[in-house]
Amino acid sequence: MNYIDLGGFFYNNYAYIDLNTTENYAVDSLFYKRQIPVKFGEEWSKDGDKYKFIFCKVRKKYKKDMEEAFEELKTKMLLIGNNDYEEYCNNIINLLTGEKQV
Repeated sequence: MNYIDLGGFFYNNYAYIDLNTTENYAVDSLFYKRQIPVKFGEEWSKDGDKYKFIFCKVRKKYKKDMEEAFEELKTKMLLIGNNDYEEYCNNIINLLTGEKQV
């Protein structure tokens, strides 16, 4: 899993893992393709990390589309040469949630 669903009342709040860049993020085109209006929040990463956590929220009606975009992001990361992405996500999310990710 490459995201955490933080819930919410009117919105679904998410923290997801994307490339640590100041340019275009890997997931942006996936949101655009699905026409998901996303409100972005804080970003967090350690210096020198390849990936970062990004916080965002979407209206509840986009929950399914959003989670499909996150799933497609895993494939996109492989296609652009980030073979360690899924393992990195599993390790970090397991550390944060205390749950074993598969």
